[in-house]
Amino acid sequence: MEKIPELVKQVLDDDDFKTAIKNDMGKTHLVDYKQRWRLGVITPDIDTVFLGDGDVHFNSIIERIHHVGQIPLKKTAILYNPTYLGTFQNIIITGGNTRLPKSYSDITKIKKGESIPIRDMKIKGVALPKFLEKQGFPLKESYYDGDPLTTERSGIIVEKGDKITLFHPSYFVQRRLIDDEGNLINLGLDESEDKITNFTVKMVPSVSRKLFKEIPRRVYKPIMRYHSFPYESDTMLPVIDTPISSSEWSELVIDPRGKARLFVAKYKELDEWNEMMCELRDLFIEEVAKKEYHLLGLTKDKAHLNEYLRKKEEILRDYFVIEDLGHF
Repeated sequence: MEKIPELVKQVLDDDDFKTAIKNDMGKTHLVDYKQRWRLGVITPDIDTVFLGDGDVHFNSIIERIHHVGQIPLKKTAILYNPTYLGTFQNIIITGGNTRLPKSYSDITKIKKGESIPIRDMKIKGVALPKFLEKQGFPLKESYYDGDPLTTERSGIIVEKGDKITLFHPSYFVQRRLIDDEGNLINLGLDESEDKITNFTVKMVPSVSRKLFKEIPRRVYKPIMRYHSFPYESDTMLPVIDTPISSSEWSELVIDPRGKARLFVAKYKELDEWNEMMCELRDLFIEEVAKKEYHLLGLTKDKAHLNEYLRKKEEILRDYFVIEDLGHF
């Protein structure tokens, strides 16, 4: 671990930080008070990826508009949908067995400062998994790995003055995307500032605007961001997203079995980070083009998906020090 910055080593060796991170990783099955969470279903008839002019031919302007920069979803379930009047404890269903969006407020109420297992939440007296199943969401009875009914858990560790501290940001919009067979698709983290969650396919650096505004304002020196990964993976890389792409940052990723992988950003200028994004974008277009630009064609072909992720890792190694840390 000689290439890892000293402050990162210090954090990884600190029992208090390790315990705090492990405690957070043990909460992925929970949903918090008014925590916005979204489940989306994508099906083979609407999974065409459109990243730029000339990538895909569309039959109409309307079809093109629906595909620009995001993936159209067949169904969505939005828990605690935010409005201008505030965030209410409800769930809104679009698609499924309803033609128009339908809101349900008869749900298990969570008190401020508390959490409950997301699978224990009830809508109209019915457990959330069964309720979603009745609404046409193709969830499986159980998942050995990659359970969509989970949440992201994360933290930021920074240095302020002579102290190292950990805080929990609200920079991730909770979202889960499944295919027509109920399998989880991990595009990456949603770090959008927008209140409405889109399942974007844009290849952009993994840098939260809110996070980068707050760090200088609070005079923090960044050390490491950590977050959960939703299923077992050798690369710990999602289909679209990247590790946090900015010099001085490190990212610790932990999967459900406790396996940890560390990505330490090398010092690069902004144009070099942009070059990395272009390389990753070109790779993604090249690989999804082999499936006639169908995202599910790539994600359902596990051998092809793993080959793509290995190629993605090869590009990232020019920009990150990547260390497998074993069981964290």
